[in-house]
Amino acid sequence: MSENDNFANFDVSASIKQGLTEMLEHAQGKRKLNSRIVKCADTYPYSAREVREIRNNLNMTKPVFANILGVSLRTVDAWEKGTNMPCGSSSRLLTILQKEPDVFQRNNIAKW
Repeated sequence: MSENDNFANFDVSASIKQGLTEMLEHAQGKRKLNSRIVKCADTYPYSAREVREIRNNLNMTKPVFANILGVSLRTVDAWEKGTNMPCGSSSRLLTILQKEPDVFQRNNIAKW
């Protein structure tokens, strides 16, 4: 069975109606919904030198580094020249790689 087969039998309107009903019941105090407050550290504004250091500490070429991060070689070049700065998920991935350089290998995401 493919992923598309699962969606073929999915009733979108019923799902929306159920969600709205649960939301209304929660607002009226008739239902307790599970919720969490998630706090994340701000993303770090990496400088060109810091990006280059992270890549060099991993012993990666720019093309391999770009592939691991899911960005283009042009993007890595711009970061390392200081033309652009990594932001959002790229910055978060750089933080993870800086703190745990073997995280991708340990989790069988990439090998080098």
